[in-house]
Amino acid sequence: MKLAFGIYTLSAWSGLANDCVRITQFAVENGHQVTIFVTRIVGEAVTLLPKSVEVRQLSARGFSNHTRMKHFGSESISHIHAGSFDASISFNRLPGYRFYYIADASFVLRARSRHSMLYKLTPRYRLSGTAERAVFGLSSTSVIFFISEVIRQQYRQTYAIADARSEVLPPFIHPDRSTILAGLPDVSSARELLQLPVDSIVILSVGSSFRTKGVDRSIRAIAALPDSLKARVIFIVVGSGNKHPLTSFAEEQGLLVGAVNDDQAMIRFVGPSDKVPLYMKAADLLLHPARNEASGTVLVEAMQSRLAILCSGVCGYAPLVKQANAGLVVSEPFVQSELDQRLVATLQGLDTAEWGKNGATIMAEVAFVSMPEIVLDKVQKLAPIELTDCYLSDELQKELPGLINFDAVMRLEGKTYRRGPGRHTFSVEGKQKNFFVKMHSGVGWREIAKNLVSFKLPVLGAQAEWQGAHRLQSLGIDTIEAAGFGQRGLNPATQKSFFISKELPVSTSLEALPAMVDYSPLSNKRTMLERRILVRRVANIIRRMHQSGINHRDLYLCHFWLEEGTETIERKRLFLIDLHRMQFRRQVPFRWLVKDLGGLYFSAADCGLSRTDLFRFISEYSDQPLRKAITQNYKLWQSVIRRADRMISAGKQG
Repeated sequence: MKLAFGIYTLSAWSGLANDCVRITQFAVENGHQVTIFVTRIVGEAVTLLPKSVEVRQLSARGFSNHTRMKHFGSESISHIHAGSFDASISFNRLPGYRFYYIADASFVLRARSRHSMLYKLTPRYRLSGTAERAVFGLSSTSVIFFISEVIRQQYRQTYAIADARSEVLPPFIHPDRSTILAGLPDVSSARELLQLPVDSIVILSVGSSFRTKGVDRSIRAIAALPDSLKARVIFIVVGSGNKHPLTSFAEEQGLLVGAVNDDQAMIRFVGPSDKVPLYMKAADLLLHPARNEASGTVLVEAMQSRLAILCSGVCGYAPLVKQANAGLVVSEPFVQSELDQRLVATLQGLDTAEWGKNGATIMAEVAFVSMPEIVLDKVQKLAPIELTDCYLSDELQKELPGLINFDAVMRLEGKTYRRGPGRHTFSVEGKQKNFFVKMHSGVGWREIAKNLVSFKLPVLGAQAEWQGAHRLQSLGIDTIEAAGFGQRGLNPATQKSFFISKELPVSTSLEALPAMVDYSPLSNKRTMLERRILVRRVANIIRRMHQSGINHRDLYLCHFWLEEGTETIERKRLFLIDLHRMQFRRQVPFRWLVKDLGGLYFSAADCGLSRTDLFRFISEYSDQPLRKAITQNYKLWQSVIRRADRMISAGKQG
């Protein structure tokens, strides 16, 4: 085949460019002809490519990066059309390509979480957002390779990408790495070569851009260690970046920073190094609390090196670490105190846990799967993708074979659970599984005006529920599992949409759970313990949701459902449902915090809540000792009680 690759920057230090090089090498080895279109070439990156590869460096006009990216995309597409290529693969969000290799988070989703609404008016947002929608929107038929399931779910949350258009690639492990690891000395010899004490606890950080990789978080966690552990720790930082702010910060925390061979230094900045496998051999733990990490290749390399891992949940390969039981993962949104606690637990468990062995076992299986081979195989064999007007999962279409497009969904009928102005909720039975459908047919201008006059935001469609289901799942919060979504029309009064979710496993609402509603001071000890656990779990879910900029707007006890079964109450899943009124911001405003918490308190008013229950909830929600939680947030809790009292007086719920 005659293949065209497009990548804005070709650099030997870029992970994205290295992936482009790997796919190019594999393509050439299998007889394909490759032309790479590029704007910037950094260093000796071209020397990494096979000699038969043609590299065309195109000029990109413009003063800003997003303007140059736009012109590069247009010019490269013109060359591709003129060159009669069989297939084209872009490594950036450039409209017009047939395939895309995506290793970055969604620009639109990231902008929503980091910037105010005014940011949408900037030229950067308009250009980059338009390009992203052209690549990922329902009107596109391009095929997208995602480097992790976490990244795919981010884009699916915003663009409802069809299953047929997306492929999640396995972690890439260089074929030569197994040979390199086999040739390394034992741990004692590795530490001797690196001038590290044999009896120390060596914690390793690998990666450039120290803030992105969370090195400051790591330093803070090490400073918080008990003295008995801290005295044995050596923290090695490998990678390029500005170390001076971190050096000052570490010294403020009472940690000594020095050179690599400084026996007294607790923190040592190595800089860029080609000895990463040797450092991993010598280390006890990879500490990687990254702020943003689309994949985290360093995690799979650590697993292959039999190294225990402690990472943040935002990492693309964090689910793999959990699946393999190769270490511990800090939940999202990130809380420093949780990292501090998990670091202590990890270091104390190094001698007994088999994290390193578990990681190496699963990596032995992954190592046989070739990422470039999967990409090229898909490029060669893929049938044309049909244009779709909604998202319907493969599983949903198998269960309901006649469900093929938006109109077919809108004709569905089933057992009605709720019907209101412009909204119908019902269940449908598939071949083996059941699904819930929420259908929106437009609320009309009168309903919109009534809500606005009451200073309420009207629920116009199913998009909030679709986005909420994905957002909560990304935070590790159990909720409904989305199976279908579609939206048609621009007029908010007549807009039609639907949301389809899988039926929950057999569950009980907390509003009907004996541990919540039948509790009394004379209840047995088991019921008392269950109640305590449930109070803490509910508080933890709400805290993580609010810290992530999400408010529910219908947060009542009846919307928490506990999975039934024989497992202990700590292991049973606790689902948060009814997400159709959710809102997403950088930070939840005070009034919406009060609405959520006040509604929950009102709905639990008949559960016989004791002062201890309330204090336990407040402490867990605030993630602080009780006295500090109350004194620092006195205004919040006072407002919550007032709102709940007003609702009780009005006898209102819903």
